[in-house]
Amino acid sequence: MEKDKIAVWLKKVQERLEKDKGLRTAMKRAAGKNMAAAGGDAMAGFYKLPPVLYREEIYFDVICLMCLWEVDEWKKGKNLAIAAKRCVPVERRDAFGKKLETLLDLSIDEDGYFQAKLFRIVKHIQSNGAVIDAAQLLYDLIYWESDTRFIQKRWVKEFYQGAKEDESEGEIENVD
Repeated sequence: MEKDKIAVWLKKVQERLEKDKGLRTAMKRAAGKNMAAAGGDAMAGFYKLPPVLYREEIYFDVICLMCLWEVDEWKKGKNLAIAAKRCVPVERRDAFGKKLETLLDLSIDEDGYFQAKLFRIVKHIQSNGAVIDAAQLLYDLIYWESDTRFIQKRWVKEFYQGAKEDESEGEIENVD
């Protein structure tokens, strides 16, 4: 699925979720769990949203993670690796990098192990005040299993080499 199709679908979902705090709360409580382990309210809520044709588990995961943030924060999201780099203090970056590296080696599985690891990373990013772009995360997870591992390569590059903030001016400079 192309990025623009994902963005259009996600916009419809966000419009629906904006109007239903109860649904957002149910989805938030299911964050980090696979659909089978989520409560009936989260599962039913997911099927009230615009339908997806395949890989429902990935869509479910991302919607639940998106609901960790308030509605007005959704538009402030950044790619996961960039958000992590910007919010994790320099002295803790190596430790966080190890968590990210562990995730990069995992496949999206049926038992929820990947979701739990991803949830911990997302929660850490959120607790440090950053917001993740749900559309980009959805795209990334859809293509996570690619033979070329282009998503994993991009995340590593963004986290270790990507844009860095000039501390004196707060501007972004590209290091590529």
